[in-house]
Amino acid sequence: MTTLAHILSASYIGLYSANVLPSETGFIVVSLISAGVIDLDHFYFLIKDRKYFKQNGYKNNLHKARSTLHELLGFTIVGFIGFILSFVDIKLAKIVTIPALIHIAEDMIIGISIPFNPIDKTEINLIPQKTIIKIAIDIATIIIFGLLWMKYLNVTS
Repeated sequence: MTTLAHILSASYIGLYSANVLPSETGFIVVSLISAGVIDLDHFYFLIKDRKYFKQNGYKNNLHKARSTLHELLGFTIVGFIGFILSFVDIKLAKIVTIPALIHIAEDMIIGISIPFNPIDKTEINLIPQKTIIKIAIDIATIIIFGLLWMKYLNVTS
């Protein structure tokens, strides 16, 4: 999925589950960042492994430009961060943790995943990795959650 699709869907789900009001802009910003920040690891691997991507292309290889944060280890780390934050502020814990966990889950479900990385490098995918399917899912996600965001932001507090 594109980072935009992750940000729109994961942050909305996090905000909705934490009952964040549209007027709570600080929480909204944190949720948007939490949903997208995980994709920053792509830049490192795209630069580090640029020879590999130049030779093999990006199509069907972008899962190789992810750290273990995109896999089950990342799910565990983010969950632990949420657990610690829950002692400080449960609402903050939800809007930091849920969007990040949704992002990781979306990548694992829609793309090629290496769930037990770095221990086991077995690649799995749960849906066919056809470009048209992935584009359709991305567009549908952006449209659906874009509409949900418009509805959410128009609600008066």
